[in-house]
Amino acid sequence: IVSGGESVVVDVEMVVSDPNKPQLSISPKLINFGTQETSAILNIKNSGNGSLEWSLTDNQNWIDVSKNSGTLPSGESVEVTVTIDRFGLSPNNYAGFISVSSNGGDEVCNIQMEIPAEPTLFFEPTELNFGLTETNKSFMVKNVGTGDLTWELSKNKDWINLSETSGTNQSSINVSIDRSGLEYGNYSGQVSITSNGGT
Repeated sequence: IVSGGESVVVDVEMVVSDPNKPQLSISPKLINFGTQETSAILNIKNSGNGSLEWSLTDNQNWIDVSKNSGTLPSGESVEVTVTIDRFGLSPNNYAGFISVSSNGGDEVCNIQMEIPAEPTLFFEPTELNFGLTETNKSFMVKNVGTGDLTWELSKNKDWINLSETSGTNQSSINVSIDRSGLEYGNYSGQVSITSNGGT
């Protein structure tokens, strides 16, 4: 290539994979959990032929995976759930990675997450379905930040009962429902959480 009267050399690289062998591919190659998310999906696929034998490892104790190894026929894929645990960690930006090794190549998925330097509300699950017969379920309120998280709960239906309506930091809230006096039908309501770390 000639640039400004001078010749320069640009290196070009490529890989031609063996069509008769398995080929590892993963997606995404970066998972950023931000300040709130706790789980994501890592897709592992055999893009080649033959049987792909794969295994994975992570480099941080706050990273966990639902599956560590497996076998994939040609063209098949598997979803691995990646979860993180912020409990006990100091406010900071955190980075790690998951290494995927196989007989069809190696790949790396980078992991990022943040713990903000302030109280931060987190709760799970985000929906409770009581169906036809259940009367008691629970959800967890957590502080995934620092300092003290103070929170209050409110409900918008009389048939919803809460074991607690206020608290500090982490607590398991029991939710019970009262079907007595209600006509046949589908019912829905909401429990609202307000706090010094989000709503």
